[in-house]
Amino acid sequence: MGTIPKEAVLSIRNTAIAEIIADEHIGGGLGLSLTVLFEICQGEKSPWADYLNSLPLHGEELPIVWDETNDGKEALNILKGTGLQESLCEDKVTQVSSFQSFSFFLSVDLYICTCVY
Repeated sequence: MGTIPKEAVLSIRNTAIAEIIADEHIGGGLGLSLTVLFEICQGEKSPWADYLNSLPLHGEELPIVWDETNDGKEALNILKGTGLQESLCEDKVTQVSSFQSFSFFLSVDLYICTCVY
């Protein structure tokens, strides 16, 4: 069995903005999302550039991003009555709450960047 060193895994602890994320007590999915966004915006200056460039341009279709319109509504109906539906609802509430709590972070001029694809 092999091991992967912690420093080889992109996380909120080894990004260039790790100190800010820690100071603001941002964790979970929001912290990782900010980490990835920041590193993507650094482009080739990021030590994670090769890894980030290998990721698909269009995200995976995960239940957390399904919406109530068109195909998303049909897909969500499949989950009715399952434990996954309950977890998904809780996750969405947590996501919205986290975003609202930390939206000020996104307005800090020093860390805002524009990514062009």
